Amino acid sequence: MTDEPKARGAEGGPMEKKSESSAPTGGVTPSPQSAPAAQAAAQPAAATPQSTSPPGPQSTTPPAPPSPAELRSEARKRRVVREQELAQKLVEKAGAQGRASFRDQETVTIDREKAFETLRIAKESLGFDMLADVTAVDYSKLEGHPERFAVIWNLLSLSQECRLRVKAYLPEDDPTVATASSLWAAADWGEREVYDMFGIEFKGHPNMKRILMPDDYGSFPLRKDYPLRGRGERDNFTVLKRGQKELES
Repeated sequence: MTDEPKARGAEGGPMEKKSESSAPTGGVTPSPQSAPAAQAAAQPAAATPQSTSPPGPQSTTPPAPPSPAELRSEARKRRVVREQELAQKLVEKAGAQGRASFRDQETVTIDREKAFETLRIAKESLGFDMLADVTAVDYSKLEGHPERFAVIWNLLSLSQECRLRVKAYLPEDDPTVATASSLWAAADWGEREVYDMFGIEFKGHPNMKRILMPDDYGSFPLRKDYPLRGRGERDNFTVLKRGQKELES
């Protein structure tokens, strides 16, 4: 017999012929897809159409209201500006010597001869309808001042919520200035107190006499040369015990 010998592998066994339809490594056989499904998978996904309706109102948190401290600070700033403007107007209208600002407080310095006219302008033209105080200063121990004494009028405008100080220097040998009692009734007692404590006289005052100290008191207690313990005036005062009435002499 002339049969051909079977092909043998490396181990000596018969060599098997691979099938063209054998499964790939991994053992998973892919399932064939139809042509329409393959075309649909190859096409990109269509974009989702966006809404063309106008956007609705966005929810925003309203700003917090200002605190009381912030309100006071803003009101103070507005008041300072008003006081600066009024002080400058008084300087221009009355021909004052100058204007100074210290810690946002305005002071207008005038000649004592123009004191009454300046105060009248401040009241009638600028609206300072109230005299809050009238006082004085003894500058005898301070340098940088032209005269020993100065009178200061503290003015207040209730409608504008503004304050203004008007100052006039007085010489030591003639400490006098015109009264403002005809402009403001409050000047009556205030000027009497300045006279009682400093010895400054207000010309034209209807009742220029002491208001705190006895009429026969010989000194002015708020002058810088007055001793802290006095000059013996208190030794002549009648000492009364509690509940005791003064005996008639």
